[in-house]
Amino acid sequence: MTFIVFVGPTLDPKEVADAGDFTCLPPVSQGDVYRAARNRPRAIGIIDGYFSGAPSVWHKEILWAIS
Repeated sequence: MTFIVFVGPTLDPKEVADAGDFTCLPPVSQGDVYRAARNRPRAIGIIDGYFSGAPSVWHKEILWAIS
């Protein structure tokens, strides 16, 4: 698992996965970046996320993943 990308519906996850060594996950919500970072990927990309109906990704977990 080299690169993790949170994607859908903006782009088709299958197309993103076929473009390289990407593991595609559903749109990001609170706690997802933290869980993904624990696997030590090379990079985490956020293309889509939940912002209503589910808690959105927390800025602190993004900062934690960057550090």
